[in-house]
Amino acid sequence: MCEMLTSIACFFLLQAPEVGLLAPDLVIYLDVQPEKAAERGGYGGERYERVEFQKRVAEHYHSLRDLTWKVVDGSLPMETVEEQLRELAMNCISECQDKHLTNLTW
Repeated sequence: MCEMLTSIACFFLLQAPEVGLLAPDLVIYLDVQPEKAAERGGYGGERYERVEFQKRVAEHYHSLRDLTWKVVDGSLPMETVEEQLRELAMNCISECQDKHLTNLTW
């Protein structure tokens, strides 16, 4: 169906079921260039593990991303990524202690 609509109309159509749901306290985007991911062992075994396809997926995620998302460079060493994720999660937990729940407003 989205093929017949403009990308903006499709975007709003896909967001509609989410309106009114609770907004996440934290969204973390692990950013890894598809070429870098392809260098990892075992890449390519899955149907969707194709560099061109992953580039298109990344473009769509970049269009969804807003200022509330936290971006972590997923190509860094695993220990560094883990440390950054832990810090983001712990900060979020601390900040959300007295915060009221909010709904998605898209």
